[in-house]
Amino acid sequence: MLRPVVPSITSLSAGVGVFNAIPATVDLGGSVRVMHNDDVAMVRERIHTVATHVAAAHGASVDVDFQEMYPAAFTDSTENDFAVSVFGHAFGEETLRPLEVSFMGSEDSGYVLSEIPGTFMFYGSGNEEIPEEEREWNHSPFATFDDEVLGDQAASLALVAFERLAAHAAK
Repeated sequence: MLRPVVPSITSLSAGVGVFNAIPATVDLGGSVRVMHNDDVAMVRERIHTVATHVAAAHGASVDVDFQEMYPAAFTDSTENDFAVSVFGHAFGEETLRPLEVSFMGSEDSGYVLSEIPGTFMFYGSGNEEIPEEEREWNHSPFATFDDEVLGDQAASLALVAFERLAAHAAK
């Protein structure tokens, strides 16, 4: 079964300070995001195979250092439904956009969610003056944020915590 995998080359360094010669070494760095943690081994093997064959085709060698950093963040459907209910009641259901039950790895919350049922949610902070389809994502150097939402964001997270504690105390 095919599942989403997103490899990204995010850094390249070759012959720092050398402008008139072909460098002897090149360092590539990046990340891989998966929706299912059991895909990591397959991705590691494929990256190693492709890198080895590309290097060999050019008479070079390669050293692949693949480090697992963060697991995928899996949302617990019960906790997600609870948070959505609290947010919807407080801010209006029209403000919510449901997400998939898992989110691609590279989030440290994946460690927490692998041990404790919870949810992973995004809270919009995009600049309303920019049409939504033109807004940049968090990791873009061109992203702009509307700090006016921070009060509502803090209040909503506190509200979910208070409601969760109240529900637990009522048991």
